[in-house]
Amino acid sequence: MNLPDFFQFIKCPDCGSVDLYNNIDVRKIQCCKCSWIGSYSKDGKFLDLMPSKPKDVKSSVKQLDVYKYYSNQFDKNIESNVDSGWSISGPGASNRVRFFHDKLNEVVQKNLTNINQSNNKKMVDLSAGSGDYTFKNITNFECVFHCEIDYNGLINSKKRADKMDIGNIIFVHCDYLQMPFKSKSFDAVLLIDSLEYYGYENDHNVVNQSYDILKEGGLSILDFHRKRPFKNNNLLYEYNNNDIRLACKSNSEIKITAFSKAIIGRISSISFVNKYIYSMLNWMFFLPPVRSIKVVRRIS
Repeated sequence: MNLPDFFQFIKCPDCGSVDLYNNIDVRKIQCCKCSWIGSYSKDGKFLDLMPSKPKDVKSSVKQLDVYKYYSNQFDKNIESNVDSGWSISGPGASNRVRFFHDKLNEVVQKNLTNINQSNNKKMVDLSAGSGDYTFKNITNFECVFHCEIDYNGLINSKKRADKMDIGNIIFVHCDYLQMPFKSKSFDAVLLIDSLEYYGYENDHNVVNQSYDILKEGGLSILDFHRKRPFKNNNLLYEYNNNDIRLACKSNSEIKITAFSKAIIGRISSISFVNKYIYSMLNWMFFLPPVRSIKVVRRIS
């Protein structure tokens, strides 16, 4: 399968410049305005577009482990044989979790049908993990950019795609906090189960960047974990309705309109009644947090 030239979609993740030099002889991408260098595989299906250094998010995360995980992804001495890459529908997932994933993917698939019906549509999954959503929606697009900061997880996803004989995926090692993509490049953007780790301000910036890389008429699909009373979650910045509204508020340069929305998950109203009963039931049965799925269309 002939994939589109990836070079036309990317920019420097360090300074944002689109003035890049493609050194074909050594398969390196160099920014003409700063010292950033990226690389790509011989077949053009695997790109390393990581920034030169991590973004300063230490003060905005709730757990030091989150920051350590993020900063460790910039270590160049990564072992490619390590099995990693979380999959909500993977072999270790319970039937309850898989059911939850299927319901979420139904919403994704339903909304992706509302994109223009051209034959050369392109999608980017900004935090694709093991490919649960990428692989299930691949037939709707000429090409999908499967993005992940976890290098080992990305390698395993590529192996999975090879086994499934899926050829229209470009795998991208990148950081969604510092996106390496040009404005108005994609027909659809997915950002599922990936927000809330680095604080509200970073979420707001990521949401706006995800809108910026959409073409006119394109859709961005993202989800937010809803706040659960008495449920202390130290990892995520769970959002209430107002938080979600503010995070999805566009900057002055991007005009968006809400296209549709959905709420998925077990309603946690029982936590209003008794936090101890809720905690016990959560321990016994795993009560998935409610997710608000926001779908917006870029209109200009």
